[in-house]
Parts: sequence; structure tokens; C-alpha cells
Amino acid sequence: MNASLDPDLLFISDDNWNNPNKRDTFLGNLKDNLEYIDEYLKIRINWSDELEACLWNAPVKQPWHRDYKNQIIPIMYRRFYPNLEYKDISNVSACNVEPTMYFEFDDNISISFLKLMHKIIIESSDSYLSLGLHNSSNHNGQFTFFCCCCPNRIEPVLINKPNEWLNYINVDNYWPINRNDKGKFKKGINAFCFKEYQDIKFANEYEISNAFLDDLCRENTNRDNIIQKIVKRLRSNHNEARLDRNLRDEYIEQSQEYRFYVDYNTRIHYKIINNGKLLFLRYYPQGHHDDGL
Repeated sequence: MNASLDPDLLFISDDNWNNPNKRDTFLGNLKDNLEYIDEYLKIRINWSDELEACLWNAPVKQPWHRDYKNQIIPIMYRRFYPNLEYKDISNVSACNVEPTMYFEFDDNISISFLKLMHKIIIESSDSYLSLGLHNSSNHNGQFTFFCCCCPNRIEPVLINKPNEWLNYINVDNYWPINRNDKGKFKKGINAFCFKEYQDIKFANEYEISNAFLDDLCRENTNRDNIIQKIVKRLRSNHNEARLDRNLRDEYIEQSQEYRFYVDYNTRIHYKIINNGKLLFLRYYPQGHHDDGL
């Protein structure tokens, strides 16, 4: 499912740009939305040549083009443009929306946005819609887009604040397929840590063995629970993990390893190495006996 962006996220008037508080709020909102989409959601952004022209060309050339003290242009090229999915809206009219959305700018921008949403109606595509500050408080829980030429309507999933993107993180985007995906899985651990705790702070450094990755590659049904318990263990010191009734962390004399539980029948084994670093060794799903026991 792709994301569509309220023009209020990308376009700002000269008057508002020259107001430091409004400029900082605009920049923070845009940066945070693009960071969540690029770093955690791994989804495409619906876009068109018409909106691109509105963004860069006169007569509505954006004030942040001229202000090179801010970092918005590098962020756009790093987090916005690589994620775009262009739609051909050359033969599409503007659709309708209820309730009415607020558009601060000239008709070219609002019409180009509503033409893009019409294209999404035609494609019958599900979509997120990330809202700017004005429209996030200007609805009763939903915006409905519709037209005269199509029987279907769309009601995008609304993102009112950037951190609401965290509710839609998909573990499958980070799950390893082979041993080369160690970095991808570590990014997933960070993403789920941020989703749950709004920071990325661990009590322990950690490493992942190839055998552990191989075990995860074969797991299809318990992914969310696995990554959530890994995050919880990494945020807990040894005593906290031992006392936690969900983790039930314990030392195994026979193998000289530790293990904690993902759920009642599944376990993760690890060792402590190099000044407290955790090395994840194996994942044992239901019905598989722990090695060495």
C-alpha cells in the first residue's frame, strides 16, 4: 500500500516560512514523515509530474528553495525522491473529497493533488494519506475521495501525526531471507524498538550468528512475537530478564548458554561474550528440542 501526501506537508507560503515557529513546525513535520516512510515503512509515495512542476517551478516556487541554511533539499533527495511512484494523470480530472480539505495554495496544487487521488480511485488502490497540520484537525475520522466516472470511492488510512506511521510497521519488510539479510533484520529490531518505546536504547550490545539467521529464515508464523521479545531482552539487564515472567531468562548448565522464551513453546538461545555482548545462537520453534539438552 502506497502513501499519498497532503500538499500542506510539502508547500508553505512565504509569510509562514518567514515566521520562525511556523517554519520550524513545517520542517519538523515534513522531516519526520519522510523519515518514518523511508526508514521504517519501506513504502512508495504516490506522485506525478504535475505535482513535481508545482513543487519546483514558478509562480509557486517554494521559499525553502532559496534558503540553503536548512537541510530540506538534501533530505528530499535522500528520503523523498528514491521512494516516489509516478502516476500519469495527464488525462484525469480532479476528483471530489468530503469533508472539504484545506488548501492554502493556488488551484494548480490542489487540482494536481485531486487528480492524483482520482488516479488512485481509478486504480482501486488502497492508500495511506499523511496529513498536514491544517487537515489533521479538519475531519471526523475520514476523508472520502470520489468522482462521477467511477462507482468506487476510496477512504485512505489517515496519518494525522508522523509517529502514527509506527502503527503500520510490517515485520515482513525486515525479515531475513538468507544470511546476507543480517543488516536488514537489525534495522527491523531498531524499528520495532522505536515503535514500542519511541527510542532505540539497549542495555546490551548484540550480535547474530549465521545459525540463528538460518532458523529465522524458516519461520513464517511467529515473526512479530520473536522480534518483540528480542527487543525486550536487549532492553533488559541480566537481572531484569531473569525476573521477567514473559522472558523467563535462564542459564543452562549443560550447554553453558542462556535462553529466554518467545512464548510458552518457543525459545531463543544466546551466549554472553566480549564484556556483556549478547550473541544470539539459535531459535527453537514449537516441537524442536533445544540442542545439547
